[in-house]
Amino acid sequence: MIALSLAALGGAQETIAPDSIVRDPLVVATPPATSVQASSPTPPESGERTTRWLVIPALFSLPETGPGAAIKTRGRDFLGVPGYLDAKVVVTWKKQIDFDLEWLRDSIAGVWRTRNGVQVGRFPSLWYGSGNPPPDHLKASYDPLYVIAESRVARYLPAGWAVEGSLMLDVEDLTSEHEGAFRAPTVAREGGVFVVAGAAIEHEGRDLPEDPRHGIYFRSRAQTSTPGSETVWHSWQNDVSQAVTLWRLTAVGRLRSVNGWGDIPFWETPYLGFREALRGLPDRRLRGEAVQCAGAELRLRMPKLWGAPWQIAGFFEEGRAGTHRGVWTAEPLPAGGGGLRLLLDGGRSVLRADYGVSPKGTGIYLDFGQAF
Repeated sequence: MIALSLAALGGAQETIAPDSIVRDPLVVATPPATSVQASSPTPPESGERTTRWLVIPALFSLPETGPGAAIKTRGRDFLGVPGYLDAKVVVTWKKQIDFDLEWLRDSIAGVWRTRNGVQVGRFPSLWYGSGNPPPDHLKASYDPLYVIAESRVARYLPAGWAVEGSLMLDVEDLTSEHEGAFRAPTVAREGGVFVVAGAAIEHEGRDLPEDPRHGIYFRSRAQTSTPGSETVWHSWQNDVSQAVTLWRLTAVGRLRSVNGWGDIPFWETPYLGFREALRGLPDRRLRGEAVQCAGAELRLRMPKLWGAPWQIAGFFEEGRAGTHRGVWTAEPLPAGGGGLRLLLDGGRSVLRADYGVSPKGTGIYLDFGQAF
């Protein structure tokens, strides 16, 4: 059961949809009974700006968290400069907590964008090891304490393209029992300190990144941990999506691939089965050297409810995991479901509630922003 309470203040301004965070605190997946994006918009017009605030509180009660509360606050054009300041807090009855703070500055000298953020929390999770998916008996729990700080700088290019560089500090302190998948050797089982450098190229052709109706989006990002980190590993993620609209109905398709090499910390092993990809598969159950996912979502814009626009949505996805070569012939696992979206701030902020099902269980997802 989910109960939501909403309050919104402020006007419609330009924004940039944030990438997915490392943790997914607003995801609650319920296994079977056997177990418990950056964009490149047109630079805003010059002129005097004042900070405008949007506040989205939410209350929920879900099987794996118990009662919980979340709140997201966005200050658009913070300190009078283009961009936004986001703060998000999630707290549950089972002592799970996550805090995110992000400041994005846009249109610096007309062509630059910076994004700086910090994330702190403790969020117990499940780990099954790698597999397509791994068997249920490998289920194990771990308790991470984490501090993550990241800085990104992007340069706009003509025709909607942009390039980006990033540097991230990830400090993890993990505890776990010698059970399930942890009976086998596990990379960085007790956590560690990682300094991760990244580079990305993207193309933004959508009309509204937070809730697109038309256009194509592409992003390719590579990351590598630097020498001196707990382990050295590399990853490469590619996303492409296309949105088309007819009357009130919008269809969005998305392809995703993620590859990893080196001594990858177990929680960074490429995965599917969370709030953005393969919704309905619990606990990121598809993991391997490489994962691939294809999905589609239909969104129907409904008449306003109490003055606010909203949507109903249905989605279907298939994903697979394996080695770099084996993933291409691995058996795909399907997942699908439906949900509701409440559109705020002219569609530039979205509150999303989804319910998904798969052969390995179900998932309930309460999140900010569209899945893709």
